[in-house]
Amino acid sequence: MDWSNDGRFLLYNVIDPKQGADIWALPLVGGSKPFEVLRTDSNELLPQFSPDGKWMAYQSDKTGRFEIYVQSIPTTSATAGSMRLPSKKYCRPTGACPHSGLLPL
Repeated sequence: MDWSNDGRFLLYNVIDPKQGADIWALPLVGGSKPFEVLRTDSNELLPQFSPDGKWMAYQSDKTGRFEIYVQSIPTTSATAGSMRLPSKKYCRPTGACPHSGLLPL
């Protein structure tokens, strides 16, 4: 789960027993309804906004193991504008890695 720096959106996971984990956004202003940001047959977890709010990083198991992906926002496809990074070399957004400024896996 992550808030955009401008405070307008919250990214979060919705888990469907048949579909797996997908990424949704909740508009925090204007009274709009939550909407699907990324849905695939794989699990997409731990969405994080980039500081400028134009990109989203997340983990996906679409290759059979969890890896980190980065894609532009908004998009309707997991592959449009995305790149894959091996997750063992990067950190997950759930706490600080010592001396690195990154977050631990």
